[in-house]
Amino acid sequence: MIEKRDFIKVATIFKGGKIVPVWFEWNKFKYNIDKILYRWEERKGRSQILYFSVLSSDEHYNIVFDSENFIWYIVNHGY
Repeated sequence: MIEKRDFIKVATIFKGGKIVPVWFEWNKFKYNIDKILYRWEERKGRSQILYFSVLSSDEHYNIVFDSENFIWYIVNHGY
């Protein structure tokens, strides 16, 4: 499957040395994150990639943070 990415804005806090997303903005709409279902990490070259599987209003989203480029994006939602 080809991964489709849309860049998003994300508000975060840092808790216990970890980044925690609180809400994200996608397609001019703000999504409050009600729950982080799962979190995982991987390395791609020098970049640490952080993945978050989240719930917002009972909808599931996968958001990703690329630590080398300091960008957030959402992947494969509705494609």
